[in-house]
Amino acid sequence: FGLTLGYIFFIDWLGFTTTTFLFLMFGMMLLSGWQRKNKRLIVILSAVLSVGGYLLFVVAFARRFPEGPFEQLFKAIVSSLGGA
Repeated sequence: FGLTLGYIFFIDWLGFTTTTFLFLMFGMMLLSGWQRKNKRLIVILSAVLSVGGYLLFVVAFARRFPEGPFEQLFKAIVSSLGGA
């Protein structure tokens, strides 16, 4: 319940991708019992799913989600490469 409230509270400041990454990472760590052997996999999986969600919804489907530092950096990189 606390993770969901944190997600709702922080999404406007951190943006979709960063907040989703943190939500997934802490959720999976909490459900795994904070086992040390799973932390690297959890961080990688959270990153892949967060960036994948951004690419699917924002880039492919042209949906608008709350922007944060990651989204602003991604836009800057794409525009410097000659993208839209």
